[in-house]
Parts: sequence; C-alpha cells; structure tokens
Amino acid sequence: GPVDVKILGANQPLSAGRRYDLLCQSSGSRPPASITWWKNGQRLERTKETTSNDGNTTTSTLSFIARKEDDGKYLSCRAENKMLSADGLEDGWKLEIQYTPEARIILGTSLNPDTIREGTDVYFDCIINAHPHVYKVEWRHN
Repeated sequence: GPVDVKILGANQPLSAGRRYDLLCQSSGSRPPASITWWKNGQRLERTKETTSNDGNTTTSTLSFIARKEDDGKYLSCRAENKMLSADGLEDGWKLEIQYTPEARIILGTSLNPDTIREGTDVYFDCIINAHPHVYKVEWRHN
C-alpha cells in the first residue's frame, strides 16, 4: 500500500472564478497507487495521473475552478492500492474561497411600502455577502 500521500503546496485562500491545478503525490505503493480527489465526500473527476519512471511515485493533478459555494468545504485526495482491501491514505484541506462583495438593498423590515408617503422617514438595509468581510460601506443617492 501507499506509504504517504500529500497535497503539494500551501493551503492558501483561493479566488472564486479562477482555475487552479492542485497536485497530490503518493509514494511507496506496489503497484503504483491510484489517487482520487474528493470535495465534502463527493468524488471530483477533472484529474490527470502520472507515475514516475521507477513506479514508486504517483502524482495526480486536479483542475479545479474555485466557487464561492466551496468556501469551508473539505478538499481531499486519497491514495489506494487497488490490489489491497486495506484503506488507503488521505490528505486534505479546508478550502478558503475569497470572492468580491455582493450587495442588495431592501426596505426596512418594519416598513410597509404601501403606506410610505412624501415627507415620512424610511430606512433601508444593505445586505452584503463577501469573503473576506467588507471593510467599507458607502451609501449613495443618485
């Protein structure tokens, strides 16, 4: 079976909408390990596998487009020897996906739009979804 498995590189924040080629490497398995990629327990398919000339090291490349919905999900790679019934080895990261702010404005929750008249006070809520959190919010009229 495989002796080790490792996602190469540092686990750093990824940007939503960008494509990344992530590498997972395993060594020690005879025959060479088979590597699979998983996101929150679901298998990912866009992979390419290569084996070193001596057959000792398998490297798998995952072509991955980061999405904001992936933030906080667990990405892992598993190395297994298909000839053995034993469990394989796994390495993984918790994904941190950064994305630009998305804002929407809504009328204050206690206000009834049908009873608003000229000269009365109104207020609005600005709902912002962003990672990392926004540091500045501006309100503009016209």
